[in-house]
Amino acid sequence: MSTRPIVALHRMLGLTRLLGLALLLLAGGEADAQELLTPTQRLEDLAGDWVLLDAEGQPTDLRARYEVVGGGAGVSERMLLGTKQETLTLYHSEEGLVTLTQVSRRGRPDRLVPGAAPDAETLRFEPERSPVSHGRLVAIELTWLAEGRLRVTWTHAVKQEDPTRRSFELLREDSLKALSSQVSKMRVTLETMQAELDRRMKREIEVVAGRTKATRLETRTLPNGPGWNHSGVPFKEFLHNQDIRFASTFASEGDRGMTVAHHPFKVGKACRVRFTVLGGNGYIAITEEKRAPPREIQDIPAFDVRLGEGKFGTIVEKVVGGQWAGDPRAFEWDLSKFAGKTMRIYVVDAVSNHYGQIAVSEIVIAEDAE
Repeated sequence: MSTRPIVALHRMLGLTRLLGLALLLLAGGEADAQELLTPTQRLEDLAGDWVLLDAEGQPTDLRARYEVVGGGAGVSERMLLGTKQETLTLYHSEEGLVTLTQVSRRGRPDRLVPGAAPDAETLRFEPERSPVSHGRLVAIELTWLAEGRLRVTWTHAVKQEDPTRRSFELLREDSLKALSSQVSKMRVTLETMQAELDRRMKREIEVVAGRTKATRLETRTLPNGPGWNHSGVPFKEFLHNQDIRFASTFASEGDRGMTVAHHPFKVGKACRVRFTVLGGNGYIAITEEKRAPPREIQDIPAFDVRLGEGKFGTIVEKVVGGQWAGDPRAFEWDLSKFAGKTMRIYVVDAVSNHYGQIAVSEIVIAEDAE
């Protein structure tokens, strides 16, 4: 039995791990932007509802809420919102400095003033006087983390012992919703790729078991490979997720560059065409050949119009790269009904503005041997 399905399965598992890592990078860089804000602005920027995360970074049912109060005079923090342990902290400005007052069930409020922060991503508050009596706050730290998260740490004094620390890691509730949306999109992509993998594995098993008598012949090619006629900017090859090789029209001239590549082929028995595309406003199309296009295409936008009008043949299949959210998408076109006819596959980028590009993987033309 061929080992190709097993290799493909390992690649799929590797892709799954890479997609998981991508989730961790969705909100990267937010902490750097915080360094440009004043302490008051950084606190006001927290306004909204937050989700508390557990030790493994997973969302819990606990919430925190930050609100700008007093017409901008301060920011309130309600930690463990709606529970018996809910604690209110008010951050307010006094003589140009941000101070805080925390109120809880422990008794009288704690009042803290700015202290020496350990790094640029942290605001630290400490008591005005020391030593601090048992059970009182020794420090509060707010640390802006990567991935759109915030860590709040309370440190309390304990008699004849080291101070106790309690940390809360928070994620904005709207960030959690956005993250869930990204996960859903990635799940759709994985399901599409998994379905293609299952189909290929089933085919391999059928061939080995003798249930498929026909021998499949496959031609694999990139649009910058042998047999293709090419006009415009050259393609640029790259690996997507270190797994799928693509040729892209986003090359030396970026979105401005335009390209047409086409390749004729004769349809055999049970012919299918498979490929994967990445987003952009370019497209891939197959025509039932009426007449061959010119070898040298000087005006690509004009040629694009003529191709759409059917001057070189009827377009029987077409997909535009930007028709779905920019995720890679696998396609398979069944051309069996055109057996014996000459077809031509086109890769066209006739757009020179935003997203004027398309990337296509190796194109596979598969058919049964005679």
